[in-house]
Amino acid sequence: IANPDRVIVRANGKMVNCPGLLADEYERIGGPVPRCFGKPGQEIFGEARSSLLALGSSRICHVGDSLHHDVGGAQATGLSTLFVRGGIHAAELAAGASLPELCSRYEVRTPTHAVPLFA
Repeated sequence: IANPDRVIVRANGKMVNCPGLLADEYERIGGPVPRCFGKPGQEIFGEARSSLLALGSSRICHVGDSLHHDVGGAQATGLSTLFVRGGIHAAELAAGASLPELCSRYEVRTPTHAVPLFA
């Protein structure tokens, strides 16, 4: 699977299912685990980090709205993170979940930075 994202948020705010959701379901019903390339896989973050290393690690920051795919993947590669609160976790945050609670739920450390939206 080339894009293991489970959902994305379109510009109009609509959430759309993605191939990663299908892969999770396939694995849940006993199918073989699909090979995925993309976030949160270390191949893609490692490649990005290597190509930007001339900037210096302290100047590289991954921006994303998924705690699992963006924040978790970047953290595993040693990158700083900027979490966009208005993305796929917006409903959970609006329902009263705090960012630390969500980080615990998705098993990631608190992002380096967070912003309401990114346009």
